[in-house]
Amino acid sequence: MGTILVVSTSYDRATRVSHRWANNFVGKLNKLGFNTAKLFGSKVDVVSLRTQIRSADVLVFFGHGEPDRFIGQRGWLSIGAGPTLIDVTTVTVIGHVKVYAVCCQASLLLGRAYSAIAPQGAFLGYAAPFGASYPNAKYFEETVTAGGLDFISGTKSPQVVQVDLREAWKDLSDQFFNGALSHRPDAFPAGFAAAANSTFVTISP
Repeated sequence: MGTILVVSTSYDRATRVSHRWANNFVGKLNKLGFNTAKLFGSKVDVVSLRTQIRSADVLVFFGHGEPDRFIGQRGWLSIGAGPTLIDVTTVTVIGHVKVYAVCCQASLLLGRAYSAIAPQGAFLGYAAPFGASYPNAKYFEETVTAGGLDFISGTKSPQVVQVDLREAWKDLSDQFFNGALSHRPDAFPAGFAAAANSTFVTISP
């Protein structure tokens, strides 16, 4: 396995949480002996991504997404939801790597565009808004991390999706609704968020 490039924006409450997940994820990868590179916060831009992705085998993205794109780092002068990092018109930039996307909706169109140019690749993401719960962020992080580590370690993609993510999200949902986490603050909405993640996690092609 070559380099794992971990990209993480950080500019609002949601991305500050996922940025913490990304930083912890890099630490776990390093402890396991993987060669990692990272683009974090203000360093996340199109030029830097294009430079670093050339030597990578896997791209892990933590941040905001829309159906057709990954959103880059917002700044004071950003317009709309934020700058485009990768979209369906530039997807060839990441066509040689496997992709693990921890963001909203990007598997809908971006994942489909990726699969058209990389039929032997793998784009794992979500076809709906990615659900989480701020008071219970660590439990969501555990599932994201476990799935990502197996994805990178070479576990077959369908197994990662079905067992490490769909079943794991469903189990987490059950824990919030009726199990050991039902006493947690925000447990009911957290259960719905985990259930939605279970339903909408996808792999392309």
